[in-house]
Amino acid sequence: MTGSFDGLPALLAEFAEEIGLEGALKIAEARGGQQVYLPSSVSDDHWLSELVGRPAAEKLCRRYCARGGINLVIPLGPAGHRSKARRRLFKALAEGKSVSETVRASGVHERTVYRAKARLKDDTQGDLF
Repeated sequence: MTGSFDGLPALLAEFAEEIGLEGALKIAEARGGQQVYLPSSVSDDHWLSELVGRPAAEKLCRRYCARGGINLVIPLGPAGHRSKARRRLFKALAEGKSVSETVRASGVHERTVYRAKARLKDDTQGDLF
């Protein structure tokens, strides 16, 4: 199967090999750009089980969490065009959404959201002199 997911970031390609392309893309869409914790096993009500189904979630946990849970940064994947993402980012921030909510709404990395928030804060601060 390797090589059939060449357009994806490495981690998403590994996910696709393990649980299929559709599952990998669902994860990227829901949690792309965010750090997530994968436990050594999941329950039916865990976000990953709800997203891709428990059997697929268990496969990922077995592959990545052999010695306990792990934190992973989920790549964005093909989440959308940059300008649209940027508009969604600033709209979410203007609505007062949290960083996680803004990441999910815009499809950008959480570091991008923090940088945008800092820029907005700097722009609203007046000069002292």
